[in-house]
Amino acid sequence: MGTPTTPIGKPLKTITDFLDGNKITLTNLALAGITVGLDILLEDELFDCPKEGFSTYGYMFLIAPCFILLLANMMAIVTVWDPREICSELAEKKNKKKEHCFKETLPSLARVFVAPVVWLIVSFAESSYYVCAKLGPTPTNQTEKEAEDFKDMMAKTKRESQLIAWGVFIGMVAVICVVICLENACGGNKKRKTNPDTRVAIKELKASTKLDNDHSASKARLHALEAWVPLQTDTEPWLQVDIGNAVKVSKIATQGSYVAGDACFVKKYILLFSINGTDFQEYREDNNIKVFEGNSDGHTVKTNCLAQPTCARYWKVKPQEWNEKLALRVELFGECPA
Repeated sequence: MGTPTTPIGKPLKTITDFLDGNKITLTNLALAGITVGLDILLEDELFDCPKEGFSTYGYMFLIAPCFILLLANMMAIVTVWDPREICSELAEKKNKKKEHCFKETLPSLARVFVAPVVWLIVSFAESSYYVCAKLGPTPTNQTEKEAEDFKDMMAKTKRESQLIAWGVFIGMVAVICVVICLENACGGNKKRKTNPDTRVAIKELKASTKLDNDHSASKARLHALEAWVPLQTDTEPWLQVDIGNAVKVSKIATQGSYVAGDACFVKKYILLFSINGTDFQEYREDNNIKVFEGNSDGHTVKTNCLAQPTCARYWKVKPQEWNEKLALRVELFGECPA
């Protein structure tokens, strides 16, 4: 007997899937929210500007939480600091004379700095720490003129602090805009530069399963920031490429990725092709199903030429062997250089 469906079952599953598929984004939002709460806690419970050493005291309250939040974000987004990926990129640039795409790592770097920047914006906007660092505590036993002068200085310093907050905020928005543009264009620009005439335009990507929304089939483009990663319970994983029209394909390029700090890539795979997306045939050479050699790390691109260029609209990559979790980025080309 099947399990009865409750009225809240479907909405609850939708919420669960959303939370599971957007862990990185939600982690950053949570840290940013904690930042605001931290400012309120420090201001109300701990902060008390001293008469001596007020400059160091004030700046310490501005800067120290930035480092704490930076370390927290680094631990939440560990792959950005994976030394194996950085070394792989540098080796590829040095040995193969390929352009190093810093734009690939920029979005992850930007995520690391979200919470520290939010802290600076909130702290400078509130202005207490900056005023303490610049002026110290409000003096006692002032004459009426001294009190008026100090009030004017405090108002000026608060304006300075709030202008700094606006400057940091505008800078953060500008960086976010640049990151979004690079996230959408980085891989495509590099591919066009590498082989502008032969890359086959991809209309749609589908897969047998996905680990989460950050590793869905749509992420499986060469040099994309993420990659397709199926569920570990998927015993027969596949990635399907729809190129919109029947095109003679003669080259395929694959790339792995790094998942939670581990190099994940496909070691061997086979290809299937179809005209209608339903009836697939294995790609063969010498009447045998061709098993292609895949990747050996999470970054380097591996290119294979088809000895028998084949015309089809749908192409399916079926991994046969892989390292750690399976991760795949792919591109198809219409000709093979001599």
